[in-house]
Amino acid sequence: MTHVNVPITLVVVGAFVVLLALAVLVRSIVLARGLLDCYLWRPAARQGRGVWRGGRLRFSSEGLYWRRSDALLPGGEVALRRSEILDVVRHSIEGEDEGERAELEFQVRGREPVWLMVPFTTSSAVIAWQEAAPTGAVRGDAD
Repeated sequence: MTHVNVPITLVVVGAFVVLLALAVLVRSIVLARGLLDCYLWRPAARQGRGVWRGGRLRFSSEGLYWRRSDALLPGGEVALRRSEILDVVRHSIEGEDEGERAELEFQVRGREPVWLMVPFTTSSAVIAWQEAAPTGAVRGDAD
């Protein structure tokens, strides 16, 4: 019988790599639950030419949170707080997929507009979410 002499450092590093891979996989599965696919317009990306970035949209009572699909590190989330959103405008996308997708333009207090491209049904849900804000949660409420 031959004895394989494997350095303990190699075993430890290998185990660490496997655990890290499992952690990334579990994190991506957990983050994907209950989220909607959408695209966010990033005007400053690509030397100022702008680009649509794929990601996931999450609703909460305080706001909308967009996160890149391929992001592995924590953070990097774009937050649209309900109290900062002044107006939401839906624009239909013309072309071969007309009626399937819509662009949502969020007028946000204190910064440039934020654009999301979402399925049409999701755009209806986002607008309903904004209109269903509790009294006092949206800037300009009478109460």
